[in-house]
Amino acid sequence: MGKGITKMGKSITPKYIIVIWDNPKISPNAMVWDCRGKKPTEKQLDDYITVYINSLKVGGCNYHITESLGYIPVPYRAHIVNQKTNEIVVKWNAPAFMAI
Repeated sequence: MGKGITKMGKSITPKYIIVIWDNPKISPNAMVWDCRGKKPTEKQLDDYITVYINSLKVGGCNYHITESLGYIPVPYRAHIVNQKTNEIVVKWNAPAFMAI
């Protein structure tokens, strides 16, 4: 290694992840949930799901997913999980009827 370089980097496990189920035939999607040190809330998760669904529509940044699948993969369940304790901090379930 060069002078003054002692290590390549540091791996940090995010405190929270969001897990989204949108197809019962495949594993759920998991992503980092960045809440800037605050505990996640139901409202934050609900708002996130609303924005995510809108991103899957025509003109949205995730429309390519919808286009490749041939349908809008609307989530039916989501959890925010504390990775250290594996505790589900917030849960979201789609209502019985949801217009998109």
